[in-house]
Amino acid sequence: VNNRKQNPANTEGWAEMTAPLGSRIKFSLPDGSQGWLNRGSTLKYPLYFASSREVQLSGQAFFNVKHLDNSNKFVVKTKYLDVEVKGTSFDVAAYNDEDQIDVTLEQGSVLLKSTNLSTPIEMKPNEQVNYNIKTQTATKLRVTANYFSAWKEGKLMLRNASLEELARQLSRWYNVEVTIDNVQTSDFQYRATFKDENLGEVLRLLKISSQLNYKITERVKQADGSFSKQKIVLSNKN
Repeated sequence: VNNRKQNPANTEGWAEMTAPLGSRIKFSLPDGSQGWLNRGSTLKYPLYFASSREVQLSGQAFFNVKHLDNSNKFVVKTKYLDVEVKGTSFDVAAYNDEDQIDVTLEQGSVLLKSTNLSTPIEMKPNEQVNYNIKTQTATKLRVTANYFSAWKEGKLMLRNASLEELARQLSRWYNVEVTIDNVQTSDFQYRATFKDENLGEVLRLLKISSQLNYKITERVKQADGSFSKQKIVLSNKN
């Protein structure tokens, strides 16, 4: 969805793009940079890049940034952390309802900046930085970067996911409400890859490969004619 609005820093206005839950969107920016916007995410960007290239992200996006001259940096601004690049490929996950921002670098180099960081953090390919919003601390890890951007190819990849992370991912991926009922979650880790699987098949495989069971509550028609979200309750097998 493109909304032409006045922006004090740019008289040409700006655009806003939103990927609804259960969908992903491929995008192109005015400078030729391209990328993907993941489910439940919003990207704001100027209709014309002037002296700087700045975009605002809420949610998750993968960027393939076009390299221009050395003075023309590309900056992804999130609520608590800025990602500064020149020409590179990377993934940013910064959902407003989560306490952590994850930046994963595939190619090139990026610099992470925040008023809460004593010094900027420089990243190299196949590195991930987890920034904890509550403690204002950052941890750098070695990872296989393309695991964390596989969502743009329709793959739901879970790598030692906690039960809470599993519920969040399923909720966004399938636009449903997933809750946890009386499950001990401290030692739960789930590893799987799903590609273009429907929700019923994913739940069936989850039941086979873990100690979880599930219950589905179908949508209910509301007073205004709309329908509630489908609800999934995860519980222990009895």
